[in-house]
Amino acid sequence: MEEKDLVKVIEFIQGAYNRTLSTEEIKVLQTELKGYDYQKFMDNLKFPLLKKVDYFTVQALHKIIQDDIDLQHLRDSLGIRRFEELYEN
Repeated sequence: MEEKDLVKVIEFIQGAYNRTLSTEEIKVLQTELKGYDYQKFMDNLKFPLLKKVDYFTVQALHKIIQDDIDLQHLRDSLGIRRFEELYEN
């Protein structure tokens, strides 16, 4: 994740969860979010994060990312690009 996108994600998390992330958490965040940009974070991770996590931790984000990766593999194996396609066919 690029630095400018990481700053936006940090601001989102700190605003949504009303807490300040430590330097160590920010370093781990950067590693966890490798392969994501701000838009992909907002599209794929924002809703599950807000729905499932009451108090933000990097471990909780890691679980959400793993779920997203598993979901992407499922979509790829089914040959669909969007879940709306399940209902269209």
